[in-house]
Amino acid sequence: MSDNDLSLAVTNDNDLERQSTDDLALDTIVLPFENVSNDNDLERQPTDDLALDTIILPFECGKSFTTYSELEKVVKAYENTHFAVLVKVKSEKWPEGHKNRETLVYKTLVYACKKGQNRHKSEAKGIRPNVTSGKLGCRFKLKISSNRGALVVKEAALDHTGHELT
Repeated sequence: MSDNDLSLAVTNDNDLERQSTDDLALDTIVLPFENVSNDNDLERQPTDDLALDTIILPFECGKSFTTYSELEKVVKAYENTHFAVLVKVKSEKWPEGHKNRETLVYKTLVYACKKGQNRHKSEAKGIRPNVTSGKLGCRFKLKISSNRGALVVKEAALDHTGHELT
């Protein structure tokens, strides 16, 4: 048997052994799946200790967050479960020394999808080749403002338009 007739396989002991191409397709790597008992184990599980309703409907109007870090956790959980990237497009922080600066951080905050609207008009002269920005006109928008010691969702347009969430 020549070296060309061999491919590499990984066994359950994580030892490397050579097998002939009759047993495996050329360049196939076989990995053990001992820790997976069924297809349900492969489903995405929430990583934070957030309530299930927070992950499913995290941004309904009137929902309040007692701290900015709590809001950040919910935003990250939303991004992970919906395969979306949210960016801050407008914000106003509390001034230094204000009592809400430590916990709430922001007076107002607006999140949008990364694939949202272009915020400026191009002044290009057409000299260099065109490069697209990746903006697809997604209308996702989340407006949050401070109210009585909490960050409150004031407007929530949660539909991603113009692109697939993958």
